[in-house]
This record gives sequence, structure tokens and C-alpha cells, in this order.
Amino acid sequence: MFARQAEAKRTTQLLSDGTSVELVGTRWSGRTTLLRAVHQSLTTIGVNLITVRGIGQETPLEAVRISLPARMRSQIATSGAARSGEVLDHLLEIATDQGTVIVVDDADTVDDASWSVLEAVHRTLGTPLLTSTLHRPGDADALAPRSIIRFAQPSVRIPLTELRLDAIHDLLEHRAGHQLSPAVTGLLHAKSGGIPGFAVVLFDAAVAGGLVREFGNGGADTAKDFWSDSLNSAYESLLSSYPDQTRKSVEMLALAGAVLLPTAITLLGAESLEELEAHALVKIMTIGGQTLVGVNPPGLGDYFHHQPPSIRRARLTDQMMSALESASTPDAGDVLERWSSALPNPSDESSDLDVPFVIRMFSEDHRIRLAAARHSWSVAPTPANASFLLELHLSGDQDPEEIEAILTGTARGAAPVTIDIRFRWAHARWLLSQGAELNEVLEVLTSADTSAPSPRDPWAGQLDDALWVLRYAVRMETTGVPADVERTLGSRIDGDGPAGALARLWLGIARVLRGDAAEALDLLQMSEADLAFLPHGSAEAAHALALYASGDFSAAILAADAGVTTAIARLDRQSLVAFSYVTALARCALGQFDEAIAASTIAMGTGVSAAGLAFAPDRALRYLMSVAAARAGRFLAAEGLYTHAEQIHGSSDALPAGTGAGTRAALVALEGDYASGAAETHRLATSLRADGFRFAGDVATMIALSLEYDDDIASQFRERAERTGGSLYTTMLDARHAALLGEPHRVLQCAGALRELGAETEAMRHFTVAARMFRELGDDDGSRTARVRARSLADDVENRASGGRQDRRYGFTARESEIVGLIAGGLGNGEIASRLVISVRTVESHINNIRRKTGAIDRNDVASFH
Repeated sequence: MFARQAEAKRTTQLLSDGTSVELVGTRWSGRTTLLRAVHQSLTTIGVNLITVRGIGQETPLEAVRISLPARMRSQIATSGAARSGEVLDHLLEIATDQGTVIVVDDADTVDDASWSVLEAVHRTLGTPLLTSTLHRPGDADALAPRSIIRFAQPSVRIPLTELRLDAIHDLLEHRAGHQLSPAVTGLLHAKSGGIPGFAVVLFDAAVAGGLVREFGNGGADTAKDFWSDSLNSAYESLLSSYPDQTRKSVEMLALAGAVLLPTAITLLGAESLEELEAHALVKIMTIGGQTLVGVNPPGLGDYFHHQPPSIRRARLTDQMMSALESASTPDAGDVLERWSSALPNPSDESSDLDVPFVIRMFSEDHRIRLAAARHSWSVAPTPANASFLLELHLSGDQDPEEIEAILTGTARGAAPVTIDIRFRWAHARWLLSQGAELNEVLEVLTSADTSAPSPRDPWAGQLDDALWVLRYAVRMETTGVPADVERTLGSRIDGDGPAGALARLWLGIARVLRGDAAEALDLLQMSEADLAFLPHGSAEAAHALALYASGDFSAAILAADAGVTTAIARLDRQSLVAFSYVTALARCALGQFDEAIAASTIAMGTGVSAAGLAFAPDRALRYLMSVAAARAGRFLAAEGLYTHAEQIHGSSDALPAGTGAGTRAALVALEGDYASGAAETHRLATSLRADGFRFAGDVATMIALSLEYDDDIASQFRERAERTGGSLYTTMLDARHAALLGEPHRVLQCAGALRELGAETEAMRHFTVAARMFRELGDDDGSRTARVRARSLADDVENRASGGRQDRRYGFTARESEIVGLIAGGLGNGEIASRLVISVRTVESHINNIRRKTGAIDRNDVASFH
């Protein structure tokens, strides 16, 4: 697979029309590969090509001379003033052929004399030029000396920017020749910064080093510690062309991590920093009014951190600290605080986050915090230090041997009640994340194995009550919400201190999980005093989930998005996962599957975990993303996410989309077996309700009814649907009911209501259904009306996605429109592939894009857009 097919197609078309094209990109951006692809396409359609390659200034005119046919090369003088004229005459002779294009690779290294000849040919004959130029981000002049934009008319510049995660995923899967887990491609996307050539080099090195390993269904996953000596060569090849001073500057910035711009200038000096920017070796991002600088691609940080100790490293470290100690920049001794102060508050008008950059920040933060926490605990193995270290492990770096050493090596003593509770809770969460038996977990949450708290502790009398609440919470998580939860926890919510705060938290969570979210909202609005006693982020995330569970999807998205932003600002790993899950869940409910995937990219890419939270959503988030990926047409990614979720210990059954059975049922349905998928989802809903998880059961029922509508079940479910999903759920049921009764006018009305509610995928689906129903009834006017409204919605969606109005029917590309016509003609995927001379997988990809744009469910729906 070629990663820049769209750019290649556009470039070929422009050159065929006589427009010159300048391809501009950084090192490893795929400039030369793109040039070759365009070269091949032009050759195929009979274009006469003259290929020139930059070879530097040492031999003037040689770059053009060697591009000429052998008979002409031998006629050109080896030196003298006449040589330039001879080269120009010969080039003009062969460029006069109709349809000639001059291709210039590495235009920035073409000598002055050769460049003058090329410019003269274009000015004389109008011959279009295709050039490849190295982009230097720090250049004050946006047009480099070799830019054809200066003289070629007409001309277009095509910048080769970093690729998105999905494009890197496809590129590397094609490279591998088999399925890759999103954990592989997400990690390589983060390390490479989305630079395609470098992502390929890293992947090859990772495979050679045994870091990519096989897992089920022929796929592959990554080793936990993504580093080996094989990766050295990839990074060294990237750095090999730079002088030692440049490498030194990169190394210093890599060691410092992401820092504020003034700090980077203090460390390196403005000139050195500008040089790194000119070579695209730094990434600069402005957030919350302040500017951060880090190495680019982000994986360079790993390269330098894995280098062995040396005198050079000691000298550079000493130099860095000396510079910062005498500087007036923010606290040089605490990089973490400087990161936090530079990141946005939820209300900030911030620029789009650079995902690889943020992922790198989380990685650096965790590495530094973990090292500091290890040191603190080794010096003083107290419950307070142990709790902090355990929580860091639970958020992602779960090393069983080290955790066992912490648990056995901590001096318990007479710790304050709040610290004792925190330590026990971290211990219990670790056991749960490893799939321990319930009795083993409950034993940790008893007061028999430690000394009594100090009588001077203001909460000394609440230890037993607080631990009782924690034991009740664990039972609720593992065995279900009991029927007497309101009476049992309700009698404890009025007290001050840790016991009362914990009771309020878990009663609020219980109300959400049992389907009474509206009654939980006030309870989960915790005071600052209460939050000090609770697992970090638990109450805030539970409140956002309660907004979703009460049917207020827009409010849930606002709250969860703000929570994600705050989590990034604070580098809060557990909250990042929890809020990402809620925002993704709400967006999926509205049919915004691409947006849900985008909202979860950072949480998925960082490898963070929320194992320290009750009802941790780690598995649920991956199951949810598996279904979202399938709905977006990425079935291989969906399988990889499902497999990844299955490997996570613990349970998220209480949460919507939190079970493997439900995910597998959804995937089966999306592959076409709606009846089986719906039946299995109904069985799951019944099981969830039996465990007291009525909220998750309600969502499962709604999913089942969307897969295969059953009027009897829908009628019985309507009251619960309104309680859980508000007017969105009831309108979806009304739309399906109207379709069942054959009432296209009512279906059309419901589709309009769904659009107003923000459920654009469901709206498009029912506009399509209405159009088909009108057509089958012979009502051409009604069918036309439904199609106009469907087109209006498709154009709005496409307009938002592209930033400008698209003159394409339903937002289809030309190839997608062609495939719609062939499906309407009754052709199968294999026949379409043969007709269009493309692969069956490419046909499937186009059909999935059509389904995503229109909400079409089956081939009949797709055909109706012809």
C-alpha cells in the first residue's frame, strides 16, 4: 500500500492538465516515494518524462546533462561558457514533445546553473515541472530558493504533512502482510510522529528486534517494553546526516523532555533551537497561551534515554543543570510542574493537540514520577510513599515483582486513617486487576492486619466504617448491585470524614449503574473536603457518566471533554481513561463513531490504565472502540481492539459496552448477521439486569433493538428507554416502529427529529429508509423529499469535516459514486473489484466509507443512493 495515494492522484491530474507541482515535506515524509508513484502513473498514460536529480553545486550543469539521452550527453562540452547553451538547446529539443513533464527530485540540491536551465525551459515552452523539495519549518522565507512557485505558472504546492493514525495503521499492515494490533500501530505512530518513512523504518527495526509478536487470528502485538538495540539503527540513520553540535542539541532537549520555550532557549540557545526547527527536529505546540518544545519525532527521546552512561552524558547533564540554575525560567528542578503550568484549563481556547507530542509528555511524566516515587519509597517505605508508587503502577506500568516487593516491604505502623485507606485501596485494586478471588481482596480491606491509628488522628474512629464501605463497593463491582443498596449505603451518607464521603460516592455510582442516574447527579457533586478522601478522579468521572445515563448526551460530552482536557493539563492518567470512555460512549450514542475514536486516541496511545478506579473502564473503552472502529469500516482494527481488551484482567461488565460478549455480538451483527447479534445482545441485557446493572442492560437493549426491531420488546422497554436515553432513545424507537408499520411520512418526521438531536447517523439511516419506502409505494415526490433532506445532512457533515462546501453528491468521491451504481446494478464485491481492476478489500473499504457517510446498514440501503 502507498500511504499518499490521494496526493499521488491529485499530482498526476494537475500535471496532466499542465500545472506544475511542488511537493514539499520533511525528511522521511515520503517525498521520493510519492515522486516515483507519480512517475509511474505518468509513464502509464504516455507522458514524456525528463528526470533530473539534485547532486549538489560541485559539478555545475551535470544534474541536467546526465538526464539527457546518451547521444546528447556525448555532444556537450565538458567545460566552458558554451556548455550552458548546449545543455539548454538539447533540453528544449526533447521537451518540445507534447505532454512532456520535467521531474526534479531533491530540487533543493540542484546546482544554480542547472536550475537556471530548467527555469528557462519552462519559461520558453511552458513545460510543467514536478519537484520534490525538503521543507525546513524554520525558514523565514516560505519559498525556498528552488521553489517553482517563484516562476512557474500555473503551479501548485502540495505539503506532505504527518499522517494520521489510521493511515499509518494501513501502511504498516500492508508492510507486514497481515493484521496488526492497534497497540502496534498506535505506538509506532506516536514514536514516529506520523512521519511515514520513519514509521516504516521503526517497524522494520521492531520486527527485527522481536518487539512485534504474534497473537490470535494471525495478528501481531507489541512487547511491553518497546525497546531493543535494533531500534538504535533506525534513530541513528535519522541523525547520521547532522553535525555533532546538532546531535548534542537534540540530546539535551530529549533529556529535558517537553519544556517551555524560554527553558528550551536557556538550554540550547536561540540559534541552536532555530537550527533544530529548520531541520524539523523539534515540535512546537502552543497550549493555554504558552509554548512547549519537544524533540521530533517523539521517539528520539527513547533513543537518547536508552543510551548507556557516558562521560558525554554526564557533561551534558551538568551543562543543562548549570544553565537552568542560573536562569529566571520556571523551576528548573521540577519539569513536571512546568509542564502542568503550560497546559490548558478546560475553558482555554487551545490549538488542536499534537497527539504524538502529548503521548510523549505522558510517557516522560510517568517515567520521571515513577523514578522519584521509587527513590522516596526506598528511602522511607511508609504507607504514604507506597500508596503513591502503587497508584503509579496501577496507571500503566504494572510490574508484578516490584508491586509485590512494595506490598511486602512497606512498614505499616500506625499510619493516619486516610493514608491507611489509600494504601489498602491501591492493594485491593491491584489484586482485582490481576483477577484475584473476592475473599483475597476483601481480606486486604479489613483492619486486623495493622496497628490501631493514633488517637490524635481526627478520623481515627472511622477506619472500620470506611473499610466496610470499601468492602461493600468491591462486592458490588464483582457480584452486582444489591437490591438493598439504597437502605444500606443511604444510612451512612450524612456523616463527615472519609466514611461518609466514600458512602456518598458509591451510592451515587450504584444509582447510575442500576439505572437511576437522575437521582445520582446531586450526590456526585462532591465538596472539596469530600474529594480529599476519595480515589482521585472517581467522583468527577462518575458524574459525567451520570449525565450520559440520564439521557443528557450533550452535557455528558461537554463534561467529559472538559475532564479530558484537565487530565491532559495535569497529566492525570486515570482520569484521562475515565473521561475518554464517557465522551466516546456519548459520541457513539449519537452515531459519531469517527469522533469517538479521535476522542480516545490519546488514552489508547499512551497505554495508560484506570485500574485504580472502581469499575475501571479499561476493558470497556477498548470494547467500545472495537465497535466504533467496525462502524467506521475498520474491521481489522476492530478485531485487534477486541483482542487487546480480552487480555486485560478485571471486569467492566457493569458499564455499557463493557463485555466481550456484547462486543462480539455487535461485530457479528455488523458483519451482516443482525438476528444473531440482536438475540445475543438481548440475552446479555437480561443477565446485566439480573446483576443489578440495569443501566448497562438498558443500553444493551437499545443496541439490540437497533439491530433487529421487536415491537413487543420495544413497547415494554419504552419507559426505561426514556429514563436512560431521553428523547433520543424514544425517537429512535418511534422511527423503527413507523418503519415496521410502513408509515414513511412518520419515518421522515422522526429522521428530522433525530437530526435535531444530533444523532446524524441515525437520521441519515431513516432518511434513507423513508426514501426507499416512498419509492416502493410509488410516491416519487415523497422519495425525492427524503433524498433532498438526506443530501442536505450529508453535505452538512462533509462541510464540517472538510471546512468547505463540497460539490459531491452525499459527499461521495467519484469512485464511491461509481460503486453505488454498480451495487444498484446487482453486482457483488468480487464482480465490482474485477470491473474496476481493484482489490476486493478496496471495494469493501469504499462500501464502509459509503455506509459511514449515509448511515446505510445493508446493500439495499447503499443501492438506494444511486
